[in-house]
Amino acid sequence: TRNGETPHVIAEAAREFNADLVIVGTVARQGIAGIFIGNTAETTLELLDCDIITLKQENFVSPIGLE
Repeated sequence: TRNGETPHVIAEAAREFNADLVIVGTVARQGIAGIFIGNTAETTLELLDCDIITLKQENFVSPIGLE
């Protein structure tokens, strides 16, 4: 078990395991930024030295429509 802020814990584990790729689930934020990435994933991205894939939940509905 690790303690600390999630992005830092993920980055530490990625370095420890010499990860080439980290997959992070995201939850929508408000506004335009929420369409692309969540706060934790965004912060984690800045801390990682490897590739990252972010995934939205299956039932995600964008807060912005085409209409």
